[in-house]
Amino acid sequence: MKVLYVVSGNKKTISPIFYNQYQSIKPLLKSSDIFMVVGRGLLGYLKNILLLRKKIKDYNPDLVHAHYSMCGCVAAHAGAKRLIVSLMGSDTEKIYLNIINKLYSKILWNHVIVKNNNQMNKMGNFKKISLIPNGVDINHFKTIPKSCVQKKVGYDPFNKNIIFIANPNRKVKNVKLAKEAVNNIKNQKVILNIVYDIPHHEVNYYLQAADVLLFTSIYEGSPNIIKEAMAANCPIVSTDVGDVRWVLGKTKGCYIASYDAYDIAEKINMALEYSEKYGRTNGRERILNLGLDSDSVAKRIKDLYVKVIQNSK
Repeated sequence: MKVLYVVSGNKKTISPIFYNQYQSIKPLLKSSDIFMVVGRGLLGYLKNILLLRKKIKDYNPDLVHAHYSMCGCVAAHAGAKRLIVSLMGSDTEKIYLNIINKLYSKILWNHVIVKNNNQMNKMGNFKKISLIPNGVDINHFKTIPKSCVQKKVGYDPFNKNIIFIANPNRKVKNVKLAKEAVNNIKNQKVILNIVYDIPHHEVNYYLQAADVLLFTSIYEGSPNIIKEAMAANCPIVSTDVGDVRWVLGKTKGCYIASYDAYDIAEKINMALEYSEKYGRTNGRERILNLGLDSDSVAKRIKDLYVKVIQNSK
């Protein structure tokens, strides 16, 4: 099976979320390649249609898998046959994109992958849609003694280190609420560490060095950092977005909070108490039980590829 992946290249590099999925599924395929859509706005995306059309003609894939709705639109107009589109989260939150998604999914897309039940409901829960969350490479997020990694990332071991792993300039990540919540904790030893623009292979160091991961996003699809923190057995406090509530389940040391800063502060204190008493969570076990490790997710996607190809004959 030959699969061509169509992804955004506007950040001059491939998203680590996509790249991790690509690396896990690549061994299951006969051949695979990546086309990066580079351009902003409608005209920017349209400029890629002819380039992608040539790529499809030269590579002749059995199936095309586009990530994000606009890449799916480009692939459809480039003549992609057997086209699967993954909607990642933000591309079902905006009204105009949701209208586009519903239209294209009924006419030009063979199948749609969504990341949580909210997206499923917004798409209308029709028969050409599958709920497949992103997977996490559990082999990468292994336990490391906290004393070793705290020195590596520069954290004071006498502090209670809360980490916020996201670009604070992205409004959807809601760093303002995170800061307000931590400021409500009357303990000078509780420190909010904002982490972003680091190589993905270093994320585990920060998760292992932290006492709690704080996640305050306004909306998400299936946030990988939550699953990575679970795989790293790191205590978590998160707003109820995407599939976070389902992923956390009843994992001790992990808490869902409202958008009230005082409620978040209270949940952080609860997570810190857990961390101080027990150290780490059993989040890794939860990830494996849910089948959210990257190998299990890759097999589900491969099975979907086979199904779409067979249905199109």
